[in-house]
Amino acid sequence: MKNLLKVLCLVLCFVMLMALAACTGGSSNDGNKTDETKSEETKLEETKAEEPKEEDKKPEPATAMELWNLVDKKMEEVGSYEGDGTMEMVIYTGGYKLETNANVVIVQIGKEEDDNYYFYEFTKAEMSCAELSMKSVMNTIKAYNEGYVYTSEITDGEGNSFCSKMTGVEFSEYFGGSITDDFDFGDCTKAEFTKNDDGTWTLSFSGYTKKAVGIFLDDMDMDDGEMGADVLDMKIIMTANADFYATELVLEFVFDVEETDTAIPVLKQVIKYKNFDAATKITDGIKKDEYVEVPDVRVLSKVEDALDELAAMAEGSFTLDVKQELKDRFDTVTYIEKDTISFGKINGGYYYIADCVANGENMSVTYRNGVQTITYGGETQNFSQSEEDARAYVEGVMNSADYLSSGVSNIEKVSDGVYKLTVGAPSTTAYEEYLAAYGITFKSATQEIIVTFEGDELKSMESEVKVLAEYTLEGAIEGVDMSVYTLLTINKVNKTEQNF
Repeated sequence: MKNLLKVLCLVLCFVMLMALAACTGGSSNDGNKTDETKSEETKLEETKAEEPKEEDKKPEPATAMELWNLVDKKMEEVGSYEGDGTMEMVIYTGGYKLETNANVVIVQIGKEEDDNYYFYEFTKAEMSCAELSMKSVMNTIKAYNEGYVYTSEITDGEGNSFCSKMTGVEFSEYFGGSITDDFDFGDCTKAEFTKNDDGTWTLSFSGYTKKAVGIFLDDMDMDDGEMGADVLDMKIIMTANADFYATELVLEFVFDVEETDTAIPVLKQVIKYKNFDAATKITDGIKKDEYVEVPDVRVLSKVEDALDELAAMAEGSFTLDVKQELKDRFDTVTYIEKDTISFGKINGGYYYIADCVANGENMSVTYRNGVQTITYGGETQNFSQSEEDARAYVEGVMNSADYLSSGVSNIEKVSDGVYKLTVGAPSTTAYEEYLAAYGITFKSATQEIIVTFEGDELKSMESEVKVLAEYTLEGAIEGVDMSVYTLLTINKVNKTEQNF
């Protein structure tokens, strides 16, 4: 914004100088100059006026990267803009073809440090899978207006909508783009650009190194191959107007597939920019009375990010305490379990060691080099297990609370770094199946989760699910109360892989 103001001041000064020159030219203070002399001087001044001043000359980038940086700078400087985008995605997972088409609307006015800062992003995504006869629609909003952040995620009519008081800088830092400084847009083997006849520009990057692709995928929280094929390359195509404002940006992945393959993944995003310095606010859909105001909506994604980061650590350790009670008017059955799990990588290979104590009985579960070993009651058994399944086992124990940000219906601040999350509709499939095995019918459930942070580091996650159920005994309906308490305590983390 400061650089933009400098440019505006330069233009303003130039216009004022031209106006003053015109006023001076009309003055009667000509001395004893003849008409002929004045005519020649006038022609000379007109000729000079027609020559572009140094500050008015547009830069001529010599390389594609120079053009990219020039456009990037202009887009950082612009006072406001609007954007319309589309995304097409086809992935293959678990033997199924999943298709997603999305439309996005973006509006930004001002900069995050400004009092008038405004940001709005609305995305509508339609997902379908023909093999599963599945169709789903998700609408999300991420917005900032008049000192409040608004987030909404509604899938097939279910989800949550929260707002929190926050500064524009805080909003930008937390909800900004995920591409880090580690990714170099110019780290490719093919960078081309052209200046078109109408003064516009076209730029394309492709032939990215494996390292660059890996960094990009990491920043997007994507794993190479999870879409059905490895990402071989990326194509970035940008068009800009004569003033170096981006008018269209295209990102397309190139996958490692053969021409004869029928399962070919697709991922292509297109965004078109417009109304530079003339954008208007969209306020429909971000009214405070339509949102639940909470102390800090960032807690939702902080928990998810913390669990993901823990699972990705080169070395980690956590403890899970479990207490389950099943009670009717006749009896109470209690189950207690304590799991201590260490996991990570040694010499490039994934491993885990789980020591479990269930109602006083000890059991050990370990994994390394594709083999899961279970030791219980003095007996040891080996089973084949993939690294993917091994990771899923650890992550499943880690997230025994079955935390999902879209399921949270309210957030309360207990103390500094401690928040209580109310889950509106907890996942109950496991409880229903467990109770059904005993002839008990599930009726309803509630869940509360308490998370404790030290700074941005998650220290513990405490969950309690309360279930109401019933069964029939001699023609009478008997009530059943079930409670499941879990406490995740993170003991140690290390980002550096062990090598021996």
